[in-house]
Amino acid sequence: MSSLHQVTPPAEVLEALKAAKNVVLFTHINPDGDGLGAEGALAEALAAQGKRVVVQNTDPTPKTYAFLGLEKYKAPEGFVPDLAVALDCPVLQRLGAPAVESLKGIAKIMVIDHHVPKEPFGSAGLVWVDDKAAATGQMMEALLSALGWAVTPTMASAMYAAVVNDTGCFRHSNTDQAVFELASRLVKAGADSKMVNRKLLDERPLAGVKLWATALSGLKVIAGGKAAMVTVSAAQLAASGATWEDTDGLAETLRSIEGVEVSAMLREEGALKAKLSMRSKYAFDVNAFAGQWGGGGHAKAAGATMAMPFGEAVAAVQAALEKAVS
Repeated sequence: MSSLHQVTPPAEVLEALKAAKNVVLFTHINPDGDGLGAEGALAEALAAQGKRVVVQNTDPTPKTYAFLGLEKYKAPEGFVPDLAVALDCPVLQRLGAPAVESLKGIAKIMVIDHHVPKEPFGSAGLVWVDDKAAATGQMMEALLSALGWAVTPTMASAMYAAVVNDTGCFRHSNTDQAVFELASRLVKAGADSKMVNRKLLDERPLAGVKLWATALSGLKVIAGGKAAMVTVSAAQLAASGATWEDTDGLAETLRSIEGVEVSAMLREEGALKAKLSMRSKYAFDVNAFAGQWGGGGHAKAAGATMAMPFGEAVAAVQAALEKAVS
């Protein structure tokens, strides 16, 4: 029986965080609970050490994660960062154009993530990527422990949210003994697990439910029942009054269909922009599959942004799924 994987931050990362005085945090575009939760925990921890902290994401925080309070970390007058930290994002362009532009004037760039980087970036010695970690939030807990910085209940709740997001509330295959032990430590530290679970799993706006009803009415089961796919057009979004964040969870729901091995959700985000989200139940590698459009992620959860008309994107994904899954 193999020993549990130990999440261990490099000494250079610890020293850089200790030495920094003005820190700016980023996560990827279309931010999710892992990146945002990691930001919430690190931002409060840094501020508690007397450091000035700014959260400067390209996209706004979804309403679901408003409880993290990230909006209070705005740049004060005269703020000049001496350290930038990219969380849950191993590819520079995934931070978004405004963030990429902001990084140009910062001498030290740290990367903390659990995805395998296709295009590594960050300063020498300050790139900490652990693809065996279940979530960036898990790495954050190990980081704060190694730094010897106290974990408050709000930090614990933020890290718990990160882990819940990336483990599907402890249902995905990346959930092991270490993750359960981590959750126990976070609850012991004061994480409000009931609130987080309710916000992430049990609350959805009515407009979002209506959008789901429309999307699921067009469900396609393909590849002999092994794959399921739904699409959400810009027109459907407008008609429902929902937002793009309301599509979160659709791919996971399709994966729960009996007999389905892989699920896909495509949404139209522009004339030449379609966002693909994929989930796998068993052995199918959606990370590799999404790679044909420049995307990626994990073997069982990945996505891609496809630069083509929506109809072409739908046809391309469906044909590729039929071939790959059958």
